[in-house]
Amino acid sequence: MILQLMYVILLQKPITDMLRVHNNRINSDLRRDAAQSGYAER
Repeated sequence: MILQLMYVILLQKPITDMLRVHNNRINSDLRRDAAQSGYAER
C-alpha cells in the first residue's frame, strides 16, 4: 500500500513538471501574440 503511494508520487512529479513547462510555454506564446497584436493595432 505504502509502496503504491510512493510509486504514484514518484510518477506524478515528472508529469506535473512537464505540464508546468508546457503551460509556461503556452502562456509565453500567448503573451507574445498579445503583445504583437497590440503593437499592430497602434
